[in-house]
Amino acid sequence: MHGQYVILTADPAITGRRIGQRGARSRFEAGIATSRTEADFSRDATVRLADRGHPLLALDTPNTPSTQVTAMIAGRIAHLVGVSQADTATA
Repeated sequence: MHGQYVILTADPAITGRRIGQRGARSRFEAGIATSRTEADFSRDATVRLADRGHPLLALDTPNTPSTQVTAMIAGRIAHLVGVSQADTATA
């Protein structure tokens, strides 16, 4: 059985700005250049996984409210484990 993949994406300018506001937490958060690289890798991973038929949930996080992102992820997990989505509201 294939794994389940969730890929959260954001525009590199947004992630670069967020890193600038909160400060880098690792060497992989060195500003806009690493944000662009991360976006490129995420896009490539999404295409490669989809082309190989892997179950995939790709979410553009800046354009989706966080409550909707979490609900979509919880719904996907619920589906995978056979729990009704209504039950995820109390989890």
